[in-house]
Amino acid sequence: MFQLFRLAADNQILACVEQYILLNSGSFPYEINFSVMFTLLVHLYAYVRGISYSRSIPHSPEAESTLFHVMTQKDWDLLAIRVHPIAIKWLLQKQELMEPLAFQMLNFCKTFCEDETIMLSNSSLLVDIQMVAELVLSGETVISFLLVFLLNQIVKEGTEEEVLSVLRVIAEIITISPCSSDQFISCGIVNSFHGIYCLPYFSRIQTVCSYLIFNILCSASALTLAQEDEWLPLTMKVLLFC
Repeated sequence: MFQLFRLAADNQILACVEQYILLNSGSFPYEINFSVMFTLLVHLYAYVRGISYSRSIPHSPEAESTLFHVMTQKDWDLLAIRVHPIAIKWLLQKQELMEPLAFQMLNFCKTFCEDETIMLSNSSLLVDIQMVAELVLSGETVISFLLVFLLNQIVKEGTEEEVLSVLRVIAEIITISPCSSDQFISCGIVNSFHGIYCLPYFSRIQTVCSYLIFNILCSASALTLAQEDEWLPLTMKVLLFC
């Protein structure tokens, strides 16, 4: 009986959030004046969808597409609020949000490099490196692909500091969860490394990159490495650089 009441309550909450989105979509820029307010709406919707997913509660595709569209147009910042793991996990399962999520992840990387304090996820609901590492290791989100996608972008268009920040976050994730190396390899991180060595960056970026490559080679499975022909020439580049 309790489960039925809980299911009905979750269904009603989701319906209310969707109704708010549909009724106010045209006035979001005016009704929500601060990015933190819109971020709270994104978090609430993601949390309700996350808990609803396991219970197969129907949702409104129109409300989802409306919110996703606004998320690509409006400023929001997941680092500004405390987030529930269910909400962040649901968001990071949506490939349709790669562009806005890449911007969020870049902000996270920059913030992490400014303050490399590693907080335990069970002591805080802020997005931290431990939470990100656990999401990568779970393999249930697109976060490893998102980080590789972001690295490819900023190698071509970003600044030296941005490249460094993303490399350091990936390196920290692999330090926390060495098994995540396989996921980064499967997402094509080797192509990002080739891009770094082909561009005229300062040696400190190549130093961080070489350190990351070394850690990946040490922690990835032999089977995963054997499936990628590009690692041998890349290793030669690392040896030449050293």
